[in-house]
Amino acid sequence: MNSFDFVVEGDELTHAVSAAAFALNKRDKDAKIGMRMEDGGLVIEAGNGHFSVNSRVQIEHDSTYFAFSFRLKDALNICKAAKGEKAEFWYAMGTEYVNVFIGGAELKIQVFENETKVKNINLVGAPDYTGDWVYNKKGVNGFVDALNNVSYAQAKKDVRYYLCGVNLSCKDGQLRLAATDGHRLATQNVGNALCPDFSATIHSDIISLLQKQAKKSVITVNFYKSEYTSFVKIGFDSVTITAETSGMGKFPDLNRVDYLAKTEDYIELYKSDLLNAIKTLCNSKGFCPAGISIDGDNALLTLSTKHGSISLQASVSGISRGDVGGVNLPYLYDVLL
Repeated sequence: MNSFDFVVEGDELTHAVSAAAFALNKRDKDAKIGMRMEDGGLVIEAGNGHFSVNSRVQIEHDSTYFAFSFRLKDALNICKAAKGEKAEFWYAMGTEYVNVFIGGAELKIQVFENETKVKNINLVGAPDYTGDWVYNKKGVNGFVDALNNVSYAQAKKDVRYYLCGVNLSCKDGQLRLAATDGHRLATQNVGNALCPDFSATIHSDIISLLQKQAKKSVITVNFYKSEYTSFVKIGFDSVTITAETSGMGKFPDLNRVDYLAKTEDYIELYKSDLLNAIKTLCNSKGFCPAGISIDGDNALLTLSTKHGSISLQASVSGISRGDVGGVNLPYLYDVLL
């Protein structure tokens, strides 16, 4: 066959292209999305050398196998034009352009050999661990909710690459999510997962993809480990993410952080009360230090600065009375937001 022709729903195409785009640098004018036929379905994919994202889309087709790529900006233009419509692709083998028909319009898009940097990973055998997370009775995905709670602490751009993401670890059957930028640390347990011991750090771009597209999805996480490397395969809806977790480096050993074990000591108060107190004590976004003291007998937490002090009602356990440290209030404000 010297040509191929297929039709795809615009909204499904947009979902697939948007997912693949998380693996690309949006500022790179030559960033490319791959498109290929596999087992009668359309696969849309992209990669960046660290991880790859692919989505399978159902199509109406009269085509044999093909594989090519085109620029991300062209893919996004197709998606924009095809919103709520169907897009028909027609390509003559040996040419440099594919014709896309949407409604009464025609787009002519330049195509290239498949240059998507998608990692060809042969995941042989059963994974070392498989975990499924579904949304709970309130309609909130517990796994994504945990990602939201800890991801603020991950590093954004750091030469310590292993900090630029969220760490998933299992110890004694307890799954824990953690993130740190070296200055702050956030952790959350997501229940008894009955998993073997492992630790894998998921890149921040993958975290963003899950937070934006998988809020109401069933998320499946598979870990593969060999003598030399390890991979994670994350699936939701029609999207599959494959990442080499060993390339992220070794996440700090949280079991060596003493205060994490002291779960009997805590201070609990309303977030809105704390935010209002910070705004009252410090209007500056610069350095504004404050001392923190606890009065457990009267259930009070006090913030003290050179401008004054404010005491807040708090639930205190394991701490009776005394100064517990200090904090830069603008930094704490940003963390709480």
